[in-house]
Amino acid sequence: MEQETREKPEVTTCSDGLVPDGAEAESGERKIRIAEGLSTMPKLFFDTNRLKLYSFLNRYLCSGKLGKIVGFPFTDRVINKKVCRFTGLEFRRIDRENFFTDVFVELALTTAEGLRIWKGYIELWCGFEDAFTCTIEDFGSMEDYPEHETGIRLNPWLVPYFRNSELDTECEQIWAKRIPEALQDPAKRKGEELARSYGLSIRYLPVYNCPNTAGILFFAAGKLMVRADKKHPPEEIGIPAGTIVVNTNRIKKEYANYSIFHEIIHYEYHYLFYRLQEMGCNDMKEIRTKEITVKAKTPVTCPVHWMEKQADRGAYGLLLPAGWTRQTIAEECSKVKEYKHIGDLLDQAGRIICTRYGIANFRLRARMIQLGHIEAKGALNWLGGKIRIDPFAFDPEAWRRTEETFIIDKFAAGRLYETSEEFREVFDTGKFIWADGHIARNDPRFVRETVYGPMLTTWANAHVDQCCLRFERIYQQSGIGQYVFGRMNLDIDYITRTRFFLEDGTNQAILNEMEAEEEYKRNFPASFTEGLKQLMKKAEVSQETLAEKIGIPFRTFQLWIGKPDKQFTVDFVIKVSLALELPEWISDLLLDRAGLSLSRVKKRDLALIWIQRVMWKDGIEVANQYLKEHGFDPLAI
Repeated sequence: MEQETREKPEVTTCSDGLVPDGAEAESGERKIRIAEGLSTMPKLFFDTNRLKLYSFLNRYLCSGKLGKIVGFPFTDRVINKKVCRFTGLEFRRIDRENFFTDVFVELALTTAEGLRIWKGYIELWCGFEDAFTCTIEDFGSMEDYPEHETGIRLNPWLVPYFRNSELDTECEQIWAKRIPEALQDPAKRKGEELARSYGLSIRYLPVYNCPNTAGILFFAAGKLMVRADKKHPPEEIGIPAGTIVVNTNRIKKEYANYSIFHEIIHYEYHYLFYRLQEMGCNDMKEIRTKEITVKAKTPVTCPVHWMEKQADRGAYGLLLPAGWTRQTIAEECSKVKEYKHIGDLLDQAGRIICTRYGIANFRLRARMIQLGHIEAKGALNWLGGKIRIDPFAFDPEAWRRTEETFIIDKFAAGRLYETSEEFREVFDTGKFIWADGHIARNDPRFVRETVYGPMLTTWANAHVDQCCLRFERIYQQSGIGQYVFGRMNLDIDYITRTRFFLEDGTNQAILNEMEAEEEYKRNFPASFTEGLKQLMKKAEVSQETLAEKIGIPFRTFQLWIGKPDKQFTVDFVIKVSLALELPEWISDLLLDRAGLSLSRVKKRDLALIWIQRVMWKDGIEVANQYLKEHGFDPLAI
């Protein structure tokens, strides 16, 4: 069970269908398999209902109702495609079988003064019975378009748009409606009982040739190949409609709750998608797929992956409801009297919760992180489900990306040593050593020898981000919407770039890297201009090139640099740091020499600190995209 979760990202967002990065090829491209030929609701709707909408508008025209709604006189005697444009659709969920469709209408009506544009909406109640059906419920001007406070928005494939917190609330409402006592009593949170409340049955079967499939939901009757062991041939059996099959070749019956909850989320929230595709049931493998090649950084969306992320998050929401989990964590943490750091606090409280309620360590750890306890990444860690890692702490801003980790077991490190020339080069210097699940600086200040092997010192255990190597975990697609751990890469850029700027004026034979940083800081020029010139010279970047990268005229850049009393802005320094790919501690030097600093209170400054620490090598464009997505102004000079 431990391995099962370690093959997936620790925290996912349900609000988009972005496919995670696969293993990158040398060309900087990646191959992924996505669903092909999926039907969208806009296409189905207009293919079957365009004439119905014209008829409705013409009935309103003939009866005089359209004129009253429009609010001005016009001379048109028929509404057709010359007069009418349907400019968009929005979908809102009513329940698992029905939804509203809002059709946005634009009429180009002839008046005495000429053409006049009127904009309105038509609201329809839609659902799937034997076929797609819809009835018109409302019609009006866009000026009177209601602010919908109910109904979950659906995307064009009829998959809900869910924020993580919204799905957590939905899961609590499921329990409240069906088994209310389960909200506060973990013993009542049984997958079989919840499935039974939906009229679903559970079957535990050894599914043939599906090693990564934990469960399958059958909306309609179908067939399935099963094989208990290699001694017997595969056998095809019939599966009734309304059945969840748990694959016992992957999941033991006693550990099936999470998988059952996963399929219940599909049943509750993704039935409309299945009906839209006219699949009738069963397994995602029934969807046609195609392999595409995309650039490494190109985002790719897939509604099937979107649903899988929602089902994973929802399964956690049912297994560990947000309200109960937050309250329980807070109560147990308040009882802990002595702890080294917050990682240790969450570890002590978490182990008590897991023991008391029979919860797997990795499940609680993942849920803690989902609910905002980012420090839980340093708690409840086990290697291979057997070896416990001492709880540790770190600067939360240094470890927010889900694909990054400071944890690596000996076997993964060995494979990396065999396959990565960069890692071998770093490790063969003798400056790093594997210690308690980390690759740490091989220095007595950071690593101590024990009867259990190398362990982190007390200081290092509380600051792993400052003395341990960081790795990037790559997830590879094994099936549609399903990703498993592919490989782990050393995050070499940070180490390489830091060493690059440390080489000047530093005797590496005498000073270790930490002392070299302090030496570099002491010798860094006192003025901003001279410091910038030193960095540009080291990076072999001309004034003209840097000016182009940060987006100002070369002559202006020359003029500014030549003024010793020129006052620079935070944005200017951050843009320069991104253009030169400066690690955070060097960009902080530049800010200091410019008489500037970043606030730990102002939200935009916190975003800039995040860019400094995590996105320093991604460039100005990516940084501006991050700022925009978080509601902040882009970097400007």
